[in-house]
This record gives sequence, C-alpha cells and structure tokens, in this order.
Amino acid sequence: MGKLKWFIIVVAMMFASTADAKLKVGVKGGVDLTKMSFSDDVFNAENRTGWFFGPTLKFTTFTGLGFDIAGLYNHREAQIDVLVADNTKANTLKTKQIIVPLNVRYTLGLGDAVNVFAFAGPQVAFNVGDTEHRLDNQNDDEGLVWRLKESNFSVNAGVGITLANIQVTANYNVGLGKTGDVTWSNATGAIVDGYKGNYTSWQIGLAYFF
Repeated sequence: MGKLKWFIIVVAMMFASTADAKLKVGVKGGVDLTKMSFSDDVFNAENRTGWFFGPTLKFTTFTGLGFDIAGLYNHREAQIDVLVADNTKANTLKTKQIIVPLNVRYTLGLGDAVNVFAFAGPQVAFNVGDTEHRLDNQNDDEGLVWRLKESNFSVNAGVGITLANIQVTANYNVGLGKTGDVTWSNATGAIVDGYKGNYTSWQIGLAYFF
C-alpha cells in the first residue's frame, strides 16, 4: 500500500501542474517481448510475446514537457522449463494484469503534427488472473507452485514518434522487486521457499488520439 500511496500522490501533483496543458484522449495497444528470470538455476524461462490494450491520456505543455497515463489490460506468457528428478518439464506461465504507466515526456518537433519524444516513469500493475500456477505438471499436493503478487511496481524508459493523431512508442520495462515466489512441497509436507521471479520486457506500442 505504501508504493500505491506514493504513486497516487505523484499522479495528483502532475495533474495539478498541467493546468495549461493540451489534453488528448486515445486508445493504445501493442506487444511486449517478456523475459522472466528466477533466483535459482533449476528454472529456465524463454522469451515470449504478450500484448496490451486500453485507454490513454496525454498532456503536452508549450515548453515540450508533458505527461501521459494509461490503464491497460496486459496479457503475458513465459515458457518455463523446470528440472525435476533429472527430467525437464515444460509449462506455460500466464499472467493477466491491469497496468498503469505514468510517464514524464519531453517532445521535440514541429508542434502536434510531427514530433519525436523521450519518456520515462513508474508503472504499477494489479493482478486480475490466477495467483497460483503449477510449474511441474503435477496434480497432487507435491511439487512446484508459482505464486504471483497481487500488485507489483516497475519503471519504463523509451522513445516515440507522433504523426498527426498516431503515436508509436518503444520502451523497456524493468520490474522493481520480485513479481512472485516459487515454493516446493514434498511428500512429507515440507515447503521450501526462496525462489524469486521477476519480469523485464521490451514493449512496442501504437496509440491513436481523438
């Protein structure tokens, strides 16, 4: 809740400081190439492509400084290879989230019609899918379970180009802290914690502003 509180405070400050800004409303969608890393070599995750879509708002001031915020449904997948009893078992880990990126942006160009810009800022994500996933294809109480956090925090940095009402962006997203934990339970009921996982991704977005 502490991170969410500071995120809301930053949003309120940015809205308050842009009273003279131009506001545009649009929709945004795109793809991301996700890489998932674990804190132990028993897991191997491959890069996978996901997608996102949702509404977005853009503020631009006369000095070129501006802000944008969006509420996007984000679907990510990662192919997880788990080494169990000297055998490798493949499983697809899926996450469904509502992501809210808030970026500070600086624009250079010929006004609103044609310009290029750089942006960076925080992003908060809220899980709206299953919070637990089996990673070893077992159906009993013994095995590996991935538990996703209810929310997580990350940062974005990227560049973009505007052509009339169309905006194309490319950015890198880095998770801060862990996204979830992997636990191992055996036949005796013992549970081993400590395998942490996290996401990073490259995102390509296309937005249309009305």
